[in-house]
Amino acid sequence: MTPPEMMGAVEIIAFAQLVSNVVTRQHTTLCPSLHSDLLQRLMLHVSSIPDPAELLYACAELVEQTPPSTEVLSELFSLTGPLITVLTKPNSPATSKRGSLRCIAVLCCNPEIPQARLHELLAVLTSILANMKDQKQLHDGSKYLLSLLRTLHALVLNLASVRSLESMPRLLSTLKSYMCTGLHFQMSKPQTVRVDTATHFPLCKGSHTPHPPMGTAVPHPHVGTAVPHPPMGTAVPHPHVGTAVPHPPVGTAVPHPPVGTAVPHPHQAIFQSLDHQTTFSYSQSFLPDALQQQSLLFCILKDPASKCRTAAVTLLTVMLTGSKPYFGPAKDGVLTSQPIYSILLHTGLNGARAALVSAVGCNHRDQRSHPHPILKCLAILGAQHTLSPVIGCYVTHHRALPPSLNHRDTDVQVAALTCYGALFSLTPQHCEVVKWLATPSTDIVSHCLALLSSPGAGLALKTEALQVLTSMTKFYFSAMKDRWEAIGQLYFTHMASAPPSLQLHVLKLLEEICRALSNHTEQEVPGVVRFWDQLLTSPLQQTLQDATAQSLCSQACSLLSTIGDHVLSRLSVGKRTLALTLPLGLCKEDEATCHSVCASAVRVLGVFVTYESLKLDLHFLLDCHSMILHCLSSPSLSVPMLDNEKVRCNAVRACGNLLRCLNKKALVTHRAQITDLCVLLAKAAVSGGMKCRWNACYACHSAFLNATLIEECADEMAPLIRSLCSAVHQCKNFKVRINAALALGTPHQYGCSQFQAVWAAVMDGLENSEDEIEFTEYKHAVALKTQLCTAIMHLVTVMQPVHCKETVLCIREEQLCKTLAECLKRDKVLPEVLEKAEINLELLKGCNNVDVLRRVLTTVKEFTDQHQLPPCEFTDQHQLPRE
Repeated sequence: MTPPEMMGAVEIIAFAQLVSNVVTRQHTTLCPSLHSDLLQRLMLHVSSIPDPAELLYACAELVEQTPPSTEVLSELFSLTGPLITVLTKPNSPATSKRGSLRCIAVLCCNPEIPQARLHELLAVLTSILANMKDQKQLHDGSKYLLSLLRTLHALVLNLASVRSLESMPRLLSTLKSYMCTGLHFQMSKPQTVRVDTATHFPLCKGSHTPHPPMGTAVPHPHVGTAVPHPPMGTAVPHPHVGTAVPHPPVGTAVPHPPVGTAVPHPHQAIFQSLDHQTTFSYSQSFLPDALQQQSLLFCILKDPASKCRTAAVTLLTVMLTGSKPYFGPAKDGVLTSQPIYSILLHTGLNGARAALVSAVGCNHRDQRSHPHPILKCLAILGAQHTLSPVIGCYVTHHRALPPSLNHRDTDVQVAALTCYGALFSLTPQHCEVVKWLATPSTDIVSHCLALLSSPGAGLALKTEALQVLTSMTKFYFSAMKDRWEAIGQLYFTHMASAPPSLQLHVLKLLEEICRALSNHTEQEVPGVVRFWDQLLTSPLQQTLQDATAQSLCSQACSLLSTIGDHVLSRLSVGKRTLALTLPLGLCKEDEATCHSVCASAVRVLGVFVTYESLKLDLHFLLDCHSMILHCLSSPSLSVPMLDNEKVRCNAVRACGNLLRCLNKKALVTHRAQITDLCVLLAKAAVSGGMKCRWNACYACHSAFLNATLIEECADEMAPLIRSLCSAVHQCKNFKVRINAALALGTPHQYGCSQFQAVWAAVMDGLENSEDEIEFTEYKHAVALKTQLCTAIMHLVTVMQPVHCKETVLCIREEQLCKTLAECLKRDKVLPEVLEKAEINLELLKGCNNVDVLRRVLTTVKEFTDQHQLPPCEFTDQHQLPRE
């Protein structure tokens, strides 16, 4: 047989195809040395053959079956190697270049290739893509362009880190220039579109939103962008106006459709590899305003190929996912020659919303298109970006969704319901949504109820219908207030025996309904009592007694916690006893009861002890005390596990609620038990997980609201005060410090030594509130300083002559004035506390420290009057979330 090096072009290609067929089709395995030697010999002929396309394809199949050695890989991927030479050689045929790209796409999946070599190869391919200039190379060689895009996609997927690429901005801009390839108005040369990296600002300290440096003019993200113009006489509509997708005129040649499909894939690979902040920084060049036509949104609306439009929508979905914190500053406005950053954000989101809604309408008229990806993207946009100026248009254009609710494809119906769920999840409540729900043509509740009662509806469809009803109940209960009984009856007739996953969503829906009914009128109470009487008869009772179904039992406990005092007190004795004893039994940890069920049961007890009708039920309170102590001190719950932490959090909350509701008789009779609760609560405030700590601090606040506890159990309170003083200025977690300051600013009286210790701790906490703030805690810094100032003014309000008769309090006058002035307009409570403090200082004239404190309040008041500080909505960071 003639050696490969002595063969001619025809013989070497035939030989390569023969070897490829033997390896791939006959499943023959070559030894590594023979495989590497054979591959090297074949590659030697690439430069000597005029069109080595068949040879390169044969080599690609060969290396795909058996990866070559490291030495061969280094030689093949060298910038002077045969593969790169074929690509960069000016007169190389397009078929040969496609064969070389095929080899590169296969070889770059090998994990042994150094990342530096992949970076070099990416730069070469990006340069080749950017230099494809003439129309013949673009249109006649669309298969070559498609191969190049697919190779870039494979290469990006195998990069360890995309963010560190120096060539990433150029790669994105080059890919973006080909986004509209295939549209009939596309110019002969793809215009170079600059991805504006000037808007890629670093994050400000303590903020999730990137902002430009102070004093820097924000450039328009599309300045310098070349916009392709349509042929003379052709009207191109506004890219954000809902129009039918145009098709090219008769006789116009449309390039290969897969080219437009392949362009978004490298974008997706890049954005999925980046963090949300970096993706957001680049996404602004893909969500343009009305000044730019060559954009992702224009491709979604105007590309004649449905696959290309779907690929563009998928790319938009990737870009919008997780971007809610960064679009926060967006606000409505008019673009000018020097546009404002927040208006640019709003314009991009508004354009995306309009384009997607228009695309939904176009898909209903085009049977070839599938609306599922568009609806999914629209749901993500609606759920993540709650822009008030956009809500009206967003609601108006939801008229395009009803046809999707009855689509033949179940996935489309599910996606449409997801859009409605995203709409109803918008907070705060919007009047536009309320008006829309009040129109006779809008009856989403009936549609969802019909799906839930239909035996032919699938599990996914019923689950999404339940989630829509849950969102409506949570935020727009007024629109379905007359239908809650029908939903309850649906549970008894159809859902009680449904699959566990569906029952879980039903229980969540019933929980929101019962929570919404907590403010019921006297006329509604009988109906709610009948509902709970029926609920406790069979289905809910069985669920609560089956602790092995952990998720269902835990959710049933959450539902039970919403029963309300008015309803519980009107139940029959048997049902009332059942409602009280079921959670007590679930608090006992055994093999059948998991930690999540125990945590939910403890939370129910914490809610029940606040009911007025149970405050005189001493036996129930003692049982609650025993269960709370068990959950806080059980050795099996000392392991730092997530579920165990949840048990402890709910237990300390229940402990605080229990101490808050005890009367004088109970405090005196059961002083030993009170001591145990205070000791465990004090320990939980300074040890364990951070969530347990700030729940314990908040529980102390709840306990201190009981004036009788402070008067009768001053000695028992001492450990709590010491733990709170330690937490308020030593803990690194600001939420713990906020709740500790809240608790220390609650008691209506203090002993002399306690007052001085609390004053010193709070002042120390105020002093170090800005020292080396971690990024994760920066967002709570304002709330911490405000709560500390409120606690200080509360101490001034309850100050007595005995507190400062012999001791001079440490008052950092300058810092206190500055912080009070900053926080005065941020909190609704602080101005009222300041007024009470002024009144009390008038009564303490002549005592130590009074003159300094009066001077502080006078300075703060003068500063506020002079500067007219704008009011700032204060977010109560220390409110406990619902579990």
